[in-house]
Parts: sequence; structure tokens; C-alpha cells
Amino acid sequence: PNCWVVVPESAPGEVVSVRSIAAEDELTVSYLCRSDLLRSVRGRQKMLKSGWEFTCCCRRCASDVDDSRRFSCSRCVEARGTNTTSTSSSITPTGEGESLLAAVKSCCFALNAPGEDDASADGGCDLKVTACAACGARPSSSELTEWRQREIEVEDLLEALPEGLYAAWATCEDFAKDHPFHGLSGRWKNFIARRTLSEAAEAETEEEKWALQQEAEEHRQALQLCMAEVLHEDFTDAAADQNLDDVPALPLPGKLPPLQPQRASSSSSSS
Repeated sequence: PNCWVVVPESAPGEVVSVRSIAAEDELTVSYLCRSDLLRSVRGRQKMLKSGWEFTCCCRRCASDVDDSRRFSCSRCVEARGTNTTSTSSSITPTGEGESLLAAVKSCCFALNAPGEDDASADGGCDLKVTACAACGARPSSSELTEWRQREIEVEDLLEALPEGLYAAWATCEDFAKDHPFHGLSGRWKNFIARRTLSEAAEAETEEEKWALQQEAEEHRQALQLCMAEVLHEDFTDAAADQNLDDVPALPLPGKLPPLQPQRASSSSSSS
């Protein structure tokens, strides 16, 4: 989609563009919220079939690769001599540009394999991926098995939230640090940013509130990075921060400048 529908509680709804739109281009919106657009192709199709009784044939869903399932290439990580993440809880836009660009490119994309089951582990590994977009290397069978097992575990934990949050925390954070551009990482960051902001609002001291706001901002920036890659939205071209699934931008040092939406006068819907 090239637009979002924004519906405030106490104001008229608006159609907001998320990228440049040329004259005569069709305006399209998604049936799914932005965090659900980070789900796998199978996950999105399941939601659309259940909620709207149709099979989506958009470019993303019809692709041979699943752009929401991006696994970081371990060889590129080793070659850079560092993890794909910064010293904070996840990679953030405040990192060096070249390092960030390398991390973005050093990914293996999952293929849309007909026999793969996203719902549960059966002891085998049907995960198939592309070669690394940066170095051309292919992961070993043991890496594929590990990636798939962790993917299933994190998916199950996310579906159960908020139940089991503290048991899920370390597992989801570790996955997000190892694979920051995977859709599951974005979904986790979306949840935990909102949760942390909620805790900040109930903090008993200003120091505690400030610490929680800083933590929430780190999670929000990681979410923004993931969405920018998976949903092909550029920081300078995306709509306002408050539309990141209700995770507002915070006035913290080093954050990205506020992003201003472009207003569209009319829209048409698409899947």
C-alpha cells in the first residue's frame, strides 16, 4: 500500500500517503494494520481469509520470497567482526550509516515453500532461503534448522502475549538482536515499546519514568527500522511517527526528527 487510513478518536479520519505518489497513480491501503503486515505471507493470508474471505494476490504475497522473514547472514556478521546490532537492545537508526547498510544487505530471505508449516514444529526443517544478498553465501543445514526452530518459538511466544511476557522477553530480545529485520522482531519491538510506554506513564519517580521512556524509544526506533525495510518505507518519506501502531515518538536526545505526513484527498482500497 502507498497510503494508511488514520482514524483518531476525536477527529475525522484521513488518508495519509507513506511515499511519493505520482499523478494518476492509484491510492491503495491495506486491510491489515502495519504490525500485521510484518507477519509472514502465510500469516497474512490466514488473517485475510478468516476476516475477509479472500486470498490476497498483491506483489508481496505473490512473490517467490517472503520479505518479512529475513535472517542475518552469520558469515557477514563474522566478517564485520561484530554483531548486527548496536550495544543497545537492538540496532537503531543512530548507528553508523555504512554499518547499518551492511546489516540490511546481509540477509537471507525465506522462500515461500508450499510444504512449510508456520504453525508448529514437526521435528524437521522445511525452511528454504535465498543466498545472502551481500556475500552470496548460503547457510548450512544446521543454521537453517536453528533459524526455523527459533522462528517457531518466537512466533508462539508472540501469539501468546501478554501472557508469559517475562518468560518470553529474553528469547524475543535475542532473536531481535540476531535478526533485526525479521518481521517477528518488528512485531516484538512494537509490543514491547507500547508496553514500556505504558509502564512509564505509571512510574512513581521522574528518574524511573525517564529510564523507561529511553528504553521505549530504543524499541520504537528498532521497530521503525524493521518496518522501513520490510514495508519499503523510507525515513524521509514515511508518515508521522504517531502512526507506528500507536507507539509515539518521544522527545529524547538523538531521536530522529519528526516525520511529516503528506495528505491525500481521496483513496481506493487494495489488499
